[in-house]
Amino acid sequence: MRSTPLTRQYVMLRPVGCHAAGFARLEVCRNRGLVTVHASSLPDCDTLRTVLLSGHSPDSAVLDLGLITVTPSRMGTLHRENLPLTALQGYDAILLTSDWPDPQIRLCGFLSKPPRCTLWQLQEALRRYLTVPCGDMTPTPSLDIPDPPAPPLEPVPTRAALMIDFPGEEEALPSDSMLRLHDLRWPDSVTDLREYFDTLTPCAPFEAPGWRFVRVPLKAGSPSEYGMVGVHVSGHAIDRAAYALPGRQDVLPPGGLQGYSWQPGRDGQGYWLLIQEA
Repeated sequence: MRSTPLTRQYVMLRPVGCHAAGFARLEVCRNRGLVTVHASSLPDCDTLRTVLLSGHSPDSAVLDLGLITVTPSRMGTLHRENLPLTALQGYDAILLTSDWPDPQIRLCGFLSKPPRCTLWQLQEALRRYLTVPCGDMTPTPSLDIPDPPAPPLEPVPTRAALMIDFPGEEEALPSDSMLRLHDLRWPDSVTDLREYFDTLTPCAPFEAPGWRFVRVPLKAGSPSEYGMVGVHVSGHAIDRAAYALPGRQDVLPPGGLQGYSWQPGRDGQGYWLLIQEA
C-alpha cells in the first residue's frame, strides 16, 4: 500500500504593534488539514481572529479559522481539524488579527522563507476580507483552557528560583519514563505537546528531577535552530509545562519572549525559560 505523505510545518508568530508571542503547527494529510495555535501576552481584548491568507491580489486566498478567546491572563489557544487544505502553498502567512470593523494584524507567521509578500500586502488583503463582519462574532473555543496564575511582578532569574520551579525529587521517574508518559493524564492546555514526546528523543537541558524534556527543531529563520519543551509529572498527570530557547544572559532575549527569564542549564548552555501551570 502506498503511504500518504504528511506535510507538517511549525511557524513562529511575530508580534505586530504589540508584545505578543506564539507559534503555530500546520499539518496536511489526505487533502485535509489540522492547525494548532498557541499565543501569550496577547493584547487586552476579548477575541482575536485567526486566518490563513495570501497577500498577492484582490482575490487572495483566505481560510478563516475562527475566533480565539483571549483569557484574563492574555493567552489563547486554537485547534482546528479536518480543514479543506489540499496544500499550504496557496497561503503566504497565518495571522492573528483584531476583528471587524477595524482589522489589524497582531501576530504574523510567514509560511515561506523569504516571505512571498509584505506585511503591508497582508494588511490590505485582511481589510478586503473583513470589509463586512463574519457570522461567528461569538467565539466557541475548541479547548477548555484553565487560566494559569498571573506571573510575578518582578521575575527572579536566579539558580535558587530555578530549583524552586523544578521541584520533585521524590517524583522523579525511572529511565523508561518516556514510555510511561503515554499513560499519564494530559490536561487540554498541554495535550498538543504530547506529540513531541511521542516522536522526539528525550534530553536533559537542566538538572531538574521530575521533568522530562525533548528538543524541538524550529523553522529556518527562527531565533534558534531548536527549542526545548518540557513537562512535569505530579502523581499520574502533567501539572506544568516549560518552554526554553538557548541564549546568552548578556544578550537581550529574542523579540516575543516577554515573561521568560534566563536560567543556566547543563554543559554551560543557558536558556530563556518560561514555566506555565497546566
